[in-house]
Amino acid sequence: MGAFARDLGLECLIGAGHFGVCQSPLHTKDLLNKQQDCDWVELWPEDLSLFCTIYTDYHYYLICQTSKSLQKARPENYFEGFYAGEETSDFWGVGNLAIF
Repeated sequence: MGAFARDLGLECLIGAGHFGVCQSPLHTKDLLNKQQDCDWVELWPEDLSLFCTIYTDYHYYLICQTSKSLQKARPENYFEGFYAGEETSDFWGVGNLAIF
C-alpha cells in the first residue's frame, strides 16, 4: 500500500476504522515500513482521488480511484485481484441472489 500511495504522489492519507470512525493522519512513508502496525480499515487522501476499504467480512480489499488517479498508478501493478463491473457479485459460492 505504501508504494502504491507513494507512486500516486500522496504524502499523507487519512486512516480510519469502519465507517470512517477514529480518523487520523497517516504518512505514506509510514506505510512503507512493514513493521508498522495497521490499525485502519479505510484509507483516503484529502482530495478523495482514492478510497480503500476492507470489506466487513475481510475477504477482500476494495480500491476505488478517480480516472486521474488511475493514470498515475494502477492497482494491478501492486496487488492481486480483479476489476469489478456491473455484473460483479460478492456472493461467491452462494449462487444468484436478488438484491432489492
